[in-house]
Amino acid sequence: MNGLMKVSTLLALASLTTGCKLAVMVESGGNVTSASGTRDCAGPRYCEFDITDAAFSETFTAIPRPGFEFVKWQNGDGFFCANSTDPVCTVEMLNEDAGAAIVALFKTGSIRPLFSTPQGVDTDGDGMINELDFDDDEDGVVDESDSCPLDGPNLDGMGCPSIAESETVLIYEKRWAQPYLFEGVTWHDVNAACPGPSGVCSGKLGDVEVTGWTWASGADVTDLLNAFLGTELGAVPDLIETSGWTDFSPNIFDYFYGSDSEGAVSLYGWIREEANVVEAYPYGVRCAALDDRCYNLRAGAYDIGPLPKTLDFTRAWLYRVD
Repeated sequence: MNGLMKVSTLLALASLTTGCKLAVMVESGGNVTSASGTRDCAGPRYCEFDITDAAFSETFTAIPRPGFEFVKWQNGDGFFCANSTDPVCTVEMLNEDAGAAIVALFKTGSIRPLFSTPQGVDTDGDGMINELDFDDDEDGVVDESDSCPLDGPNLDGMGCPSIAESETVLIYEKRWAQPYLFEGVTWHDVNAACPGPSGVCSGKLGDVEVTGWTWASGADVTDLLNAFLGTELGAVPDLIETSGWTDFSPNIFDYFYGSDSEGAVSLYGWIREEANVVEAYPYGVRCAALDDRCYNLRAGAYDIGPLPKTLDFTRAWLYRVD
């Protein structure tokens, strides 16, 4: 193992019928490879794997891209190999007997490598700063011939995308546009650009070209929120109490930009379902720093919906499938 000390951690499994999940969270500074080759995760990406074997053992290695360095594994509740500076992290059950006897600590555990940032701006995350990179957005069009050299991929034939990849988050197979791109739209505005029932978009939403994107359903956004907040409170959780909401594993606000107001951080947007003729639903999450509570905002949950379709202080959830 190249002289590196192996860092081991015990993965607790509550039930082998439903199993646990292991989230591998990787940003643009590198990749994570697995010894088995079946649980690799290339950044920037959130990968999730089912764990159903009480004798589970997997070794992960954080590999920085050129120009980056591995710093340590993410610290915090729910993170394995927390704070370790060894790039090798082993998550394992010792054996079936031990696995069957352990009380579960997490339904979803996570590992997340932290990489240093090279000096200079590296738009495409390939480890080569823009000053030295001939194709900053890696869309196959060299900068000197690219109308939008920093905003690949080349979706319009001129090197310009509909939405820059840097303004998106890849969760499972869906690439989500940052909801703040659609600040101040009404439900009717979104429906005009991305009409139901399919929600397939054409043209612009506000000033943003959204052709080829899809307006998310409530089920789509529920899956997204559950990837971060989990389902520990049952099938439809709407409140999670924590000892520090910024330590979520993973923390949704490390990936999506929220808005601060009155001691809370919120992230929500219109979904395409209607509540009735005049109202519709925004889904999202609201975390209150003062009382350490996070609310999974779904239809009728907490105090967020349904709301009049004419309100223009809400955002929108759009995605495309990679």
